[in-house]
Amino acid sequence: MVRKLALSVLVLAALLVLAEVGARVWVTRLAGDEAFLRYASLDQLGERHLEGARLVPHRYLGYAPNPGWSEPPDRINALGYRGDDFPRDKPAGELRVACLGGSTTYTTFVPDPGDAYPAQLEQSLRDRGVEGVRVINAGVPGWSSWESLLSFELRVLDVDPDVVIVYHGVNDVHPRLVWPPEAYRGDNSGYLRAVDPMFLPGVLEYSTLARIALVASGRTAPHSSLHRTLKGYAPTYHGDAFFRQKARGSYPAKVFAETPAAEMLRVNDPRYLVRNLRNLCAAARAHGVRPVLATFAFTPEGTDEVRATAAEYLDAYREQNELVRALGEELGVPVLDLAAVLTDPIFFVDGRHVNEEGARIKGELFAEFLLGHRLLER
Repeated sequence: MVRKLALSVLVLAALLVLAEVGARVWVTRLAGDEAFLRYASLDQLGERHLEGARLVPHRYLGYAPNPGWSEPPDRINALGYRGDDFPRDKPAGELRVACLGGSTTYTTFVPDPGDAYPAQLEQSLRDRGVEGVRVINAGVPGWSSWESLLSFELRVLDVDPDVVIVYHGVNDVHPRLVWPPEAYRGDNSGYLRAVDPMFLPGVLEYSTLARIALVASGRTAPHSSLHRTLKGYAPTYHGDAFFRQKARGSYPAKVFAETPAAEMLRVNDPRYLVRNLRNLCAAARAHGVRPVLATFAFTPEGTDEVRATAAEYLDAYREQNELVRALGEELGVPVLDLAAVLTDPIFFVDGRHVNEEGARIKGELFAEFLLGHRLLER
């Protein structure tokens, strides 16, 4: 009996070893890019992407684009902006437009930087006869108005823009899903925490087989996830729980059983978005830069993505857009009401991020707006 049990244990151990070896071979050699990014360990990610990560830690911003990073067709130039290289010092006669925002400015779902909305804006301006214009893609995935405000002061002013376009929406809703209300603060610490520079996954995650099972079941996030290595969430942030519950049909549960997400968003109003935009416009004007604001374009049609379909998020977008319009009127800052004109789902990937055709249309809309308001006059 003991010998049979021992033999069974040995057989089981051998099968587990074979399964582990098979899982590692699949992840490192056979899996496609999407599966690799989802299931690879941090070491495995580093081995395949020898050129380094697209985003790296930053002393003040948490993280920022990695200058010189390239994974064709995408690339970050030597100054840390998406697209081709350009000189830091502005040549005489050149007109520069900087586009600030998150992934919807970076244009995440459009692989080629030349097809992203800022590049399409530049092309559209050139097609309309504007000579010597350069549009800089200063958008970074995951950034909110907090990071854009700091980035303008710390990075964008170095390239001497004449006009700055600020486009934010979804990433300023996430920080409002914090509870208790005392956690909602101007430094955004209720949403984000400092990330431990020594990334140590759970014990089971050192096994490729176990890591695949944990990630596939939703019990842990991939090692490639931004918040595991560069963007840590504070314990008072409940946005991810909201997304998971909505996707699984279990909402409201846990914290939301007592305080619905709509109530969190009502109490945690967009005061900091308004403050950040106000300060950004003031800083721009103080340096002779013309600020431009835009409302956040979205559609719940043609997608099941929670951030584009949940009533709580849709109401938050509308509320924030109304405040952006009001702020523009108060400050005398031009506001492109993109939410009113870019609504067709054929232009979106997930109700928030545009596809290549949407990026082209978005670039044309901004070009017409800048020219119509005579914002590019030298």
